[in-house]
Amino acid sequence: MQIAFIGLGNMGGPMAINLHKAGHSVKAFDLSQDALAKVKAEGLQVAASAQDAVQGAEAVITMLPASQHVEGLFLGNGNLLASIAKGTLVIDSSTIAAATSQKCAVSQAQPQCPRHWRTAGRIPVAAEQRRPADGGHAARHR
Repeated sequence: MQIAFIGLGNMGGPMAINLHKAGHSVKAFDLSQDALAKVKAEGLQVAASAQDAVQGAEAVITMLPASQHVEGLFLGNGNLLASIAKGTLVIDSSTIAAATSQKCAVSQAQPQCPRHWRTAGRIPVAAEQRRPADGGHAARHR
């Protein structure tokens, strides 16, 4: 599976490396050059930007520090959500407020982002979507 992994800190870095070791093709991005160097040394492909990371991805996984980072990534100036192809599985493993996930879901009704965001545990979710054990959220763009 082609996976984009954004956020390579203390949790995200090892998660991305483990996905690579499990045989997945992982394209990783982080603002920290040190974090990128660590995963590159483990054989992961490094993206130049978050937008670059999600190109061609079947799944996008984020592990960011806080709600403002998730909101900024998906809905901020870069509007990453609009760059993610329909049908892509999006898993946010960040420790964030429920309101942030709900804001991302509401944004899907806007014309510039015609996708469906479903948040596990808060909005009905299709059977193929699983809630990550750490309380993160899964969504499939349609």
